[in-house]
Amino acid sequence: MDEITHEDNIKTLIEKIPKDSTPLEKVILGNEGTVQTLLSIVFGVPIKIEVLSQIETETYVVRWVRLVADYGNNLVITVCLAESIIDKNNVFEGFLNGIREKNMGIGQLLSACGIRTVRELLGFYSDKSTFSRNYSISTYGYDIRAGRGFKIIITEVFQKDAFKRLEK
Repeated sequence: MDEITHEDNIKTLIEKIPKDSTPLEKVILGNEGTVQTLLSIVFGVPIKIEVLSQIETETYVVRWVRLVADYGNNLVITVCLAESIIDKNNVFEGFLNGIREKNMGIGQLLSACGIRTVRELLGFYSDKSTFSRNYSISTYGYDIRAGRGFKIIITEVFQKDAFKRLEK
């Protein structure tokens, strides 16, 4: 897979991001790192993960989370809602155990497990109240089609109102 830094890939990425997105929205939508880390920098507090629901079958884990900025004094802002579908085929056991513990975001957990990944941004959406993206995460250096490695599909939805407080 080509890196996003390849000029043609950058042009394609720029063309995919909704034209009416603000500069901050463009940074979030195009980010290839962990969204939890990026949002922590944007909001100035560590972003916490709250697992709303998690269902595990024989082949998949489907997980719904909210990412929150907790400023204390009962000021907690939901900055993102996310749905993740984790293909358990060939998943590393330490990673799967971390998912079952429900106390870390997927990107943070992959990093903590030392798992290198490749991310592919698949789609974007924006309207007056939300912007969103979906992407895949594949383990680095493994050929998924040959049955090695694993893949995760993530959809993240951001409420624009959560970012308005940053403008003040």
